[in-house]
Amino acid sequence: MTMTRQFTLPGIEPDRAGPAEHRDPRRWLILFFLVTAFMLTILNTTIVNVGIRVLTDPRRGLGATQTEIVWAVNAFTLLLGTLLVTWSTLGDRYGHRRMLLAGLGVFGLGALGAAFSASPGMLIGWQAVMGVGGAAIPASTLAIITHVFGPEERPKAIGVWAASAGPAMALGPIVGGALLDNFPWGAIFLVNVPIVLVVLAGVTRYAPLARSDRRDRLDPVGVLLSIAGIFLVIFGIMEGGSLGSWARWPVLVPIVAGFAVLGGFVWHARRRDRPALDVRLFRDPRFSAAASVVALAFVGIFGVTLFVMLYFQSVRQFSALRTGLSVLPLAVGLAVFSPGAPALARKFGPKVVVSAGMATATACFFSYTFLTADSPLWLPMVIFFLQGAGMAHVISPATGIIMARVPRENAGMGSAVANLARDVGGALGLAALGSVLAVSYRHHVDGVLAALPGPVRAAAGDSIAATHAIAGRLGPAAQRLLPAADTAFLSAMHTTAVVCGVLGFAGVCIAISGLPGRPAKTK
Repeated sequence: MTMTRQFTLPGIEPDRAGPAEHRDPRRWLILFFLVTAFMLTILNTTIVNVGIRVLTDPRRGLGATQTEIVWAVNAFTLLLGTLLVTWSTLGDRYGHRRMLLAGLGVFGLGALGAAFSASPGMLIGWQAVMGVGGAAIPASTLAIITHVFGPEERPKAIGVWAASAGPAMALGPIVGGALLDNFPWGAIFLVNVPIVLVVLAGVTRYAPLARSDRRDRLDPVGVLLSIAGIFLVIFGIMEGGSLGSWARWPVLVPIVAGFAVLGGFVWHARRRDRPALDVRLFRDPRFSAAASVVALAFVGIFGVTLFVMLYFQSVRQFSALRTGLSVLPLAVGLAVFSPGAPALARKFGPKVVVSAGMATATACFFSYTFLTADSPLWLPMVIFFLQGAGMAHVISPATGIIMARVPRENAGMGSAVANLARDVGGALGLAALGSVLAVSYRHHVDGVLAALPGPVRAAAGDSIAATHAIAGRLGPAAQRLLPAADTAFLSAMHTTAVVCGVLGFAGVCIAISGLPGRPAKTK
């Protein structure tokens, strides 16, 4: 009698679907529509960043204030992270295809409303609507992949899904810059609508229902606790980034309250047989390590992208389009190496592959301290490519471990954890590292701005972009301060890069200590 030995990654339990699982002949076409849908959520996060200058302009845009701009970006991210568990729970019960279609519809409606917003308040509201619908997209797409692909092909499919985040991050500034150069600002939101319609048609036609065979009762208390807890924590993190300080009551109160609510959620979940999110999964050190590494990877990706965009646009005076093209090597590195990373993890073990990838990315984080105002352009592009290559060997295998540790009928639960790690990591990257950048810049630029009139001095110190904008309005005398302001920003950027590198090193340590090693050879 022969026995079939099957595994997805070392240390992972055999797939519960069995080796004879039916393979959908259209599975790669289905993956195309799922990846396209997932890319929309990343694209919307980055495409808005290049529209900041236009949206603050009262003639070309909405005349939004800095605070309104921050919330126009954060409203989407906040709701996206908050509702991941909710959409995933509903998908396991009612079908992830249904939830994906519903989410795409809400996302498209929000994009249409955002494109024709008449005020910053309306834009913030419609961005929140996009976040509500957008939360269903990463939650459902990853769960459907688990249902469509068998155990042998699933790691590669997850690798393609994870790799798409890189091109989407790069496409945002490129597409946004091109649209803003040729069309009204609403085009950066309107571009989502035709893509949504195409994906809706493809998912309706080809994707399976993808739901759990078990018909357990919903856990409304758990869902509400997860919404409230995640909302408060992410809100507090974003407030810290917006205010540039973490030692303030508007930041500390929601974070502490959020963790208290999440503590109640954990207490509730441990007393139910079928909770909204089974927190007992985190007792598995491999599951916890994989989720932690994914979160730290996205802290680095989003944090680096934040200061690199400012570096190119303000210090190097690149256009929005050229800035987007400059960070393209990061996306290329992710896209090229992500699909093959799971195969390397099977051969050498996730511990070796993920820790090596994280170490490569960490070295790149520290390398940003060598950038100056006149560094040759090839230097940051090489760093971007190597960072993308390193991250590819982190995100794909770690996401595969998360999904493989969860029973197939509860794929939505694993999807929620994987995406929550990504979104919370991204929020921390933007907020925490953003506040490090802001505080450090104000510290270095205070003396430089002492010559400016009092009413504008504080506003000019908010960011390097604000310094350039205000100096441009005040005339040649103020513009002579810009080289010193650029130097102050470079010092702040180097400090932020070091912090990012320290967090990356923490990710290396977690991967070495928590992830499974090379599988034992069998005769």
